Amino acid sequence: MSTFLCRVLAMTATGFGLTTPLAAQWSLGAAGSYTDFHGGARDQPGVTAEPSSRFESGISVRHSSPHWEFGLSVSWAPGHLSTRDSTGQALQIDALSVGFTRYRLAPSISRKLFGVGAGRVMAVLGPVLDLWNGDDQARPRLGGQIGAALEAPLGSWVLRNFVMFGVEESPFNADEFGPTIRRPALQAFSIGMELQLKL
Repeated sequence: MSTFLCRVLAMTATGFGLTTPLAAQWSLGAAGSYTDFHGGARDQPGVTAEPSSRFESGISVRHSSPHWEFGLSVSWAPGHLSTRDSTGQALQIDALSVGFTRYRLAPSISRKLFGVGAGRVMAVLGPVLDLWNGDDQARPRLGGQIGAALEAPLGSWVLRNFVMFGVEESPFNADEFGPTIRRPALQAFSIGMELQLKL
């Protein structure tokens, strides 16, 4: 009887992820994504200035278990400013007339939601530290992101497709605009893929 109860308890714990039937796994990855931004600076008539949509590349290190994954990534996203003017007027930003590049450091934690064949769908959450560089002026900003990832094993490799939504404070400084310009939070939507090598 006691042997039977031990087997039932072991099966129950495994089903709820309380045990680790598979060994934890380290991996190194290279990622590419496309990001669209909204927000940054806006005046009353609706004229907005924001970072341009751009492609981003980066590398990561991850530590995975059957139900959890911890990661750290660094990335680089070169681009410029985009002005959206609904009235035909131009928004002048003399201090940022050159490129506007983003460098990012992003730790993350992921939790398995459900399996898909040999793969799995993960919920992803984490803070971000961004460094915006415009006109040789560094602008550090804190934010956060949330999203989902689909991981598919390919032998010694893992293909990770992801979508992410992030929010952070405006990358523009208050002294770059007049008193009528608001600096709403910067929102970002990203879609991309990452190829991970199991170590």
